[in-house]
Amino acid sequence: MKNKTITVLLSALLIAALLLSGCTSRKASAEAEAPSDPQATEAPAPGNSQQEAPAEPTAEPTAAPTPEPTATPEPTPEPTPEPVVYHNPLTGEVVDKDYGNARPVAVMIENNRWDDGTFVQQSGISKAAFVYEMEVEKITRSKVAMVYNMPPHLLGDYSNTSFATQEQQQLEFMQLTMLPIVTAYEQELDRKLLTQRQRNTGYHWEIDMEAVLRHQTA
Repeated sequence: MKNKTITVLLSALLIAALLLSGCTSRKASAEAEAPSDPQATEAPAPGNSQQEAPAEPTAEPTAAPTPEPTATPEPTPEPTPEPVVYHNPLTGEVVDKDYGNARPVAVMIENNRWDDGTFVQQSGISKAAFVYEMEVEKITRSKVAMVYNMPPHLLGDYSNTSFATQEQQQLEFMQLTMLPIVTAYEQELDRKLLTQRQRNTGYHWEIDMEAVLRHQTA
């Protein structure tokens, strides 16, 4: 009897456990299937569903600025260049171009004569800046004597010389003309034909002028 009672109690407990487990599984599945509740929102009040937006202020039109007229620049007149006047450097006459850097050309022509004694007209002489007539032979001798610092009598001009003046002019020619030239030759020979050691020991070239001077003082 006692064993039957225990068996019945165990059976009842097993059935109760099965029922409880079935209820719990059904409740969990129901909760899983149920959608989540949306957040509660307040329902709009009747009559205020569409609230009027505040009116935006209307911008007043602004007047466009009137452009100010700009003054048109007046063209600046170019200065009128002054006319350039050229002068011939030899005669001072007004010419049509600049001869300042031009090299003057001198032409010597002979005054030929015809058989009757009249001069032969030279072609192109009218285009010369100026014409100067001179004694050719005399001016040639005096010019050579002046350029080379020589006594005129050595060139055959004895017009203004005497024996005393010739001797004095000859001595001046040797001292003022020949000696500087001879000294220049001696220095050039020393520089080109002697070594530095020879020059340092006192060697030098010397042209003997004693014979010429002795002839002048005799």
